Amino acid sequence: MTDAAERNPIDAYVAGFSGATRAALEAWRDLLRDAVPGATETIAYGIPTLDLDGVHVLHFAGYARHVGLYPTPSGMAAFDAELAPYARGKGSVRLPIDEPLPVGLVRRIAAHRVAEVATAPKRRRARGDRRAPPAPELATHPLTPERWPDLEAVFGAKGCSMARGCWCMYYRETGTVDPPAGMTGSQDRRRRLRELVDADAPPGLIGYRDGVPVGWVALAPRADYPRLRRSPVARAVDEVPVWSVVCFVVPPAYRQQGVATGLLRGAIAFARAHGAPALEAYPLDKATPGADAWLWPGAMSMYRKAGFVEVARRRPERPVVRLVFDAAST
Repeated sequence: MTDAAERNPIDAYVAGFSGATRAALEAWRDLLRDAVPGATETIAYGIPTLDLDGVHVLHFAGYARHVGLYPTPSGMAAFDAELAPYARGKGSVRLPIDEPLPVGLVRRIAAHRVAEVATAPKRRRARGDRRAPPAPELATHPLTPERWPDLEAVFGAKGCSMARGCWCMYYRETGTVDPPAGMTGSQDRRRRLRELVDADAPPGLIGYRDGVPVGWVALAPRADYPRLRRSPVARAVDEVPVWSVVCFVVPPAYRQQGVATGLLRGAIAFARAHGAPALEAYPLDKATPGADAWLWPGAMSMYRKAGFVEVARRRPERPVVRLVFDAAST
């Protein structure tokens, strides 16, 4: 790594891309630095961020075919009509790298966010307290058609190739599924997941920090996951119509920051609100932590801290855990 990359983490981020994406990121960076005078460049939630007085103004990120701009939900709402031509999430917009930069629009969005930051109440810290401010709470929302671009941003991040292959459809299948002619298996799974979303059957939750999508958790009534019926690890313990958590997707840039814990908290609230008698999961319980990429079921320690209890264990490292809801609270 060069000295420049060590001094400014965004240098290292941009250097991790090549070709058109790298060129687009460099152009975006120049534009945003000019649009937010005096901003400090940093990395927050794993992506380039511009701060003023320690407050995030906006974020941006590179992908294969677009640059994601994250001006927070308030910044999105203020320019809703002008952003209508672009694919959007609740706090993000996807701008294709093969189209001209919408310079005027981006400058107006940046100016709006600068004004918001300038008028927001300042948070005071005790004298001599040099600790970094705590990360904002993770907000979770059901996956809806409007939030589909945010799911694609999570799955499209570096280090999430398994998610792009599965699209969280594995447990919804009973065996090998032949895709339609002209489609790969991955494309067909993406299509079927989108059909669930369009049918108003949210198959999971997206987690956000400062409007940036940072993770995903898949959950549904156990009956919606036919592969669980014959799983040597996760077959039914009893006849209780539990809901099941089957997968977490957290891009590497956001790992070890409490994202999965926040997603689990949201999953508990979502299942409870939809009348589930209990929430079940099938975590990994290993004495030695493995690679994060293989922690898609979640770690046993996380579930234990959330109040789940073990109800079965068919393999040494794969317990079945359950959180039973008080009938009065469902």
